[in-house]
Amino acid sequence: MSKGRIISFVLYPDHDPSMKFLNFALQYRTSAFILHDKDKNEDGTEKIPHYHCMILFPNPVEAGRLGEDGKHSGYCKIISEAVGRTVEARPYTSISESLMYFIHEDFTSLFDENKYHYSIEDVKGSYAILKHYKKSSLDDEEILLTLEKFAIENDWNLKEVWRWCITNMSSHPELFHVFTKYQNQIKNICEANLQSNNWAFANEIINRNKLL
Repeated sequence: MSKGRIISFVLYPDHDPSMKFLNFALQYRTSAFILHDKDKNEDGTEKIPHYHCMILFPNPVEAGRLGEDGKHSGYCKIISEAVGRTVEARPYTSISESLMYFIHEDFTSLFDENKYHYSIEDVKGSYAILKHYKKSSLDDEEILLTLEKFAIENDWNLKEVWRWCITNMSSHPELFHVFTKYQNQIKNICEANLQSNNWAFANEIINRNKLL
């Protein structure tokens, strides 16, 4: 299955054509889905309940793709038309990453108070997909980029980043390691952002500073 592809997409219960497609996918394809019915918008109101879904295909040809001419092929075309929005096929190796997002266990979601933390038991579907779930094991790069993103979005200085790390360190001790190791880089990001007050400029610095 090393050449396999997954297509992930979102469905809304009140959209009849897409729900019919979900029922088809669950019966005839290797698939998995989760209902998100406890998430909130930034203003605290409840988000419209929706399903996050993924379908596994054995090869790139069957999954299809978005061509250079902007036209879809294979199941990319079928699913895009069924759900009313563009979808793309991704490598088989991204299944674990998708499952972590399904239950909001990815690092960014862990600290987003508007994202409810679901359980892997809430994900329904094929064992061929669910077997790839592994409890979050975060690397330095993901943690560092998330810290930088939070610093820019909240206009934090280095001390405020450190204070946030201290607050969350009991449940995520790896924060101390990453902050200590890369505090000069984080400081530069904070200062560049506060001086420029420009997200695009600071984000460009983040991209240049990504770990190799």
